[in-house]
Amino acid sequence: MFKIKNCWGKEFAWDIVVQLMDDDICEELHLTTEENEIQEFYNLYCKKHKEAFEETFELEKINPQI
Repeated sequence: MFKIKNCWGKEFAWDIVVQLMDDDICEELHLTTEENEIQEFYNLYCKKHKEAFEETFELEKINPQI
């Protein structure tokens, strides 16, 4: 099972992370990111999420509400 770390060092299971992501942003990034670079994908997603919605992705917050 893949896990990622947010900017605060908290780990999350990838299957949970994906459920919270925006489909359009994921599709855009899927075309530019290698499958085995899950952490990089997550980091890029957080950047794109902030640009698109002008807010921090929930899992990047110090106390994410999931």
